[in-house]
Parts: sequence; structure tokens; C-alpha cells
Amino acid sequence: METFVQLGEQPGLEIDTSPGHYVKLYATKTSKSILGGTAELLKDLDKINISLSGGIDSQFSLLVAKELKKDITAYTYRTFWDNTICNAEDVYMAEYMSDKNNIKLNVIDINLKTFFDTNQHFKYGKEYGNTSPQLSVHLYWLDLLQSEYKIKNILMGGDPPLFKYTLLDKKENKFRNNDSFYQDILAPYYLFCKSKNILCLRDMYYHSPELVYAGFKNNIEVVNKHKIYIDNDIRRVKSSNSISKAGSPFLTDDYIFKYQWYNNIIEGLVPQKAGTTGFESLKRILASESGEYNKFDTLYRYPMWDQGIDTVRMRIKTNKRKRVLGRNIIMPKTIHDLYFQYSKMVKDTGAKPVNRFNFDF
Repeated sequence: METFVQLGEQPGLEIDTSPGHYVKLYATKTSKSILGGTAELLKDLDKINISLSGGIDSQFSLLVAKELKKDITAYTYRTFWDNTICNAEDVYMAEYMSDKNNIKLNVIDINLKTFFDTNQHFKYGKEYGNTSPQLSVHLYWLDLLQSEYKIKNILMGGDPPLFKYTLLDKKENKFRNNDSFYQDILAPYYLFCKSKNILCLRDMYYHSPELVYAGFKNNIEVVNKHKIYIDNDIRRVKSSNSISKAGSPFLTDDYIFKYQWYNNIIEGLVPQKAGTTGFESLKRILASESGEYNKFDTLYRYPMWDQGIDTVRMRIKTNKRKRVLGRNIIMPKTIHDLYFQYSKMVKDTGAKPVNRFNFDF
């Protein structure tokens, strides 16, 4: 099993998911913009395949590729459970964005009931360090694209580098996506694509030290321009009807700030305020049929946790009382310096937090 991921020839990010796991970021101070850095990243690719879910992450990737005048082919999937389309809103947005930008869109159907009933989610599990059934569907999707369309590269909607800040308790301040993101979400995509000889460009912002720097710096520009920030108060709102093993369904998210982070680089995004992915519909179906709020987790998520015992997530989870290496995120001084500027900007501008409740379904 592969355990090492490197993004970029002169990497902006390294991830090791072996027992000695670590995440190391590189950031070089530059005046180069994110668009300029992305142009350099994609300079040898005239034709780009885009996984277009319809959400703002993949919309941004589409608009960047179009701005750079690439020959784009877009792909999306339509998920079903019995006779119900689970991600109708996403499919609509993918079609809307493709039509609006005169891009060809190919749609592939995925029967989620068949996928999960035949335990295909395990196939895309521990071999790639993945413990998420949703992510398994995404990897299956990439598998379909390669087998049906012979793709050699894929540009996806990744997660931009966002600063978070808490005015109340400086000890809780974080200057990164939550620690689990790199090893639990980002790494499986790249490990899978590497095994299939697909050039993965899910998180373009981490493919060079200059892009890493420009990405984190963009947070400061958003605060200065819009007087907003992401509050890192991660306390859960308690709910008597939630017995989810993963915690309360009421979490805070960063959608509003992220939208402005993208909009500061390139305009034309169409907001999806509901923030759906299609899995919310499936969770509702299973909950209503069974009367069990977290039936989806019981059927699919927890068994994946059990079979993914040697992933970073489970290694830490099952050894909380032992001396186990934490996430081990190694940040360069350049990012620490940017975070200092960011936190000062939050205070100096009187910025306001823009977190929203993010319901599980």
C-alpha cells in the first residue's frame, strides 16, 4: 500500500500516512497570484478534464481552466437510490455552468444502492487510506472515468487553504484546514489516482510553494476587503435527537468566507446556499425508513472505520490513551508570518465571523 503523496515537482505539500505519519507544507514568499501560479502548474496541459459536481469548489476549477484558455471536457455523475435521484441539484448546477460557459458535459449514472449493497465501498477503503463511504463513491467515479473515457488527468474542486481565528481563546487559533483534512481527505484521492496513472489536480493550491503562499495570503485580502473571518469556535450545538457516533449534526462551516475567497480570484460563481452533495438525500431516506437518525453511519461509515484500522484516522482514534503521534502538521515560518498578518487584520478591521450551521442532512 502506498503511503506517500507529493503535490508538485517542487512540492507545496508532502503527506506520509505510514506509522511515522506527517504532513509538511512548503511556502515561498511571492508576488505571484493564484491564477499566475495555476497557469504555471497547467502550462503543459492543453486539454483538461474537470470533475464538475456543481458546487462552488468545482465551479471555481472550471472558471480558472476557462480563464487559462484550456480545452475543457467536464464530467459529472447522477446518483440514484432505488428510483430517487439523490443529487438532482448538483446535476442541475453542473449542466447550468457547462451551458453558461459553452463546455461539453458528460453525465454518468451511479446506482448507490447497488454500490453499497455489494460492498464496493470497501474496495476503495484502506488500500488508499480512506475511511469515508462518500469518498469511496468519488474514487469509484474516477475509476469509471478512466475506464469509460480513458482520462489521463482530472481537475477537481478541492479545498482552499483557509485561515481560522477565535477571538475568545488564542490557544484554539488555527491557521489551516482542520488537521484531519490532509491525511483523511486529500491523500486518498492522490493515492488512488497515482495507482491508476491519473494526474490528480484536486487541490491545485498545494502544488507549489508559491501557490501555497498565495493561497494563504488570499485569506488576508478577503478579511481586508469584506471585513469577515471564519470563527474557529468548533463547539457543537447539543441535540437530544442525535446519537451519532461522529458527534452532533449541527456543525459550523466556512461557506460564506470560502465563496469570497474564490470570488476574490475570479468572479462568476453561482452560490449553492444549501451546500448539498447528494448524500444528504440518501441519509434522509435511510433515516426515515429505519427510524434511526444515523442509519447511514451504522450501515456504511462505522464498518469502514473498522476495516481501516491502519489508516492515520483509526491509528489515532484507537490509541488515544497511548503515546501515539498526532497529526504532525509541519508548517513553515512563512505561513506563521501570514497568520500573524491575518489575525492582526481581523482585529484592525473589526471583522465579523460568518460561520453558519451546517446540518448533517
